[in-house]
Amino acid sequence: MIVDDHSIVRFGIRSLLSHNKQMDVCAEAEDRASAFREFAQHKPDIILMDISIDGNGLELTKQFIQLAPHVKIIIISMHDECLYADRALRAGAKGYLMKRDASLLLLNALDSVIKGDIYLSESMTKLILKKMASTGNSVSLNEEKLSDRELEVFNLIGEGYPTKQISQKLKLSPKTIETYQEHIKEKLHIKDSTELKKQAIAWRNSHLS
Repeated sequence: MIVDDHSIVRFGIRSLLSHNKQMDVCAEAEDRASAFREFAQHKPDIILMDISIDGNGLELTKQFIQLAPHVKIIIISMHDECLYADRALRAGAKGYLMKRDASLLLLNALDSVIKGDIYLSESMTKLILKKMASTGNSVSLNEEKLSDRELEVFNLIGEGYPTKQISQKLKLSPKTIETYQEHIKEKLHIKDSTELKKQAIAWRNSHLS
């Protein structure tokens, strides 16, 4: 099952998989409601999930795993994997793939998870192993205190988005985004919004370097 809110992305993935006779796309979904409906009807073995679906594909991943622990989920995302891949795995996903690489690597990712392996890029695998072996800096340690949604807001702040645009991207009210910002400041011991933005930019740059 393909879960993505962009029809052209779903079409591209379906077209790519049409060349593989071992797999069949049984369903497509454009949002959370249709994803649960199609999931219940078709009971897919594998889900290709956009991390940004309805603002939080990681939460949706957790819910599907609770419903069907056997299902294998590959997160497909525009976000750099170093920001979210480890959280995707903790949510229960079996792989993480950048959308820009999907045309080249999707079949490899599917082959890996079908065999029971975890799929990450080689560079991400090395980064996670390095992170596990390192004490890290205070920002990376503190980031573990953030929920998946708070981290998503924190990342968008680091990208330079104001509250209104973040609310539009995540399909949440500006008031809700402001509440998440307050939680982030409290958890990371940040005194004001200016410092929050500086910390978010520094954190994002350190993870993308």
